[in-house]
Amino acid sequence: SFCPPTETYSFKFEKKYAKFGKLIITRNSERINEKLKEKVSKFDCFYIRSLSNNILACTIISMADHNQPVLLRCHQNATDLGDEYMNLYELSKEFACSIIAFDYSGYGMSTGTATESNLYLDVKSVLKCMIEYFEIPQEKIILFGESIGTVAAIYGATLYPKLGGLVLISPFILL
Repeated sequence: SFCPPTETYSFKFEKKYAKFGKLIITRNSERINEKLKEKVSKFDCFYIRSLSNNILACTIISMADHNQPVLLRCHQNATDLGDEYMNLYELSKEFACSIIAFDYSGYGMSTGTATESNLYLDVKSVLKCMIEYFEIPQEKIILFGESIGTVAAIYGATLYPKLGGLVLISPFILL
């Protein structure tokens, strides 16, 4: 069962037709401090149109070294990019890699309805964007899924067998 949370973030675009904006956390949290807010303000955000015609909210933490892998983070249920910012920051720091994360249809600022079929189309759409628009070689992409995100990550790995890796955190035992 899908449980989209109440939206916890917004995007801020400097110009009306800018391709990239900044992630703004709107939920008050004891984990947010000024130093972390400054780091989060460096997250670039963007939208893509999914293959199901929904608009997906995405964020990217880009590292200077483009030879490093890029993690595609598929988050757990009942969370969105605003809840994930701390995990994203820590993952990029710990693994010294770029990270792209997105909200599934119906989660956060993404449009549409949270369904299993949309989940598959969402991850397929983001992978297509990474490979075709950002021109990231498949071998440099590592799918990183947690809980319900493991379903998306495994599906993505079946579509692109040349991907650099697959990490599953708390996967389902039975589907």
